[in-house]
Amino acid sequence: MHVLEDPDQQKAEKHWGESLGCRVAPHKYLLANAVNCQHDVEYYRIDDWGDKYLVFLGLPANVKMAVLTHAFWCAMAHASYRAARRNHGSHLNAHDYKQGFAENILSRVRAAKREATNDPSVAALIRIGSEVASSFLLVVAAIALTGAVLRLKRRAPRAS
Repeated sequence: MHVLEDPDQQKAEKHWGESLGCRVAPHKYLLANAVNCQHDVEYYRIDDWGDKYLVFLGLPANVKMAVLTHAFWCAMAHASYRAARRNHGSHLNAHDYKQGFAENILSRVRAAKREATNDPSVAALIRIGSEVASSFLLVVAAIALTGAVLRLKRRAPRAS
């Protein structure tokens, strides 16, 4: 867990989620988008020696809830698929079922978010959380880009 402070802005935090393994099911990214929408965070994916992780960025309390919510929804997608398969036989396609589950969650979260933005006080909080997450994502992207450029410069052959 990393906390960055800027005296002129709110604190921003980044936190890695659990390992997604080597091959990531697409429904996990849909669920991450739903988490972004619900908790006013942003995410990016990193690869660490074959394992893939989602890193959530935003206000500290939002980031903690985002990591927990994403893990919970991924577990619920799997549990719901297993229950449906038990009740309806083995002809269910796991990928399609979990994808539909994630799309349903995402559409419900977006609808709730639209409804919440009608309240001016809630809309202001959503705007603040979203701005912190977005600005922190830009900083992380700039740092990653700078690191990639420096690695390329070190590898480039020197002219004689």
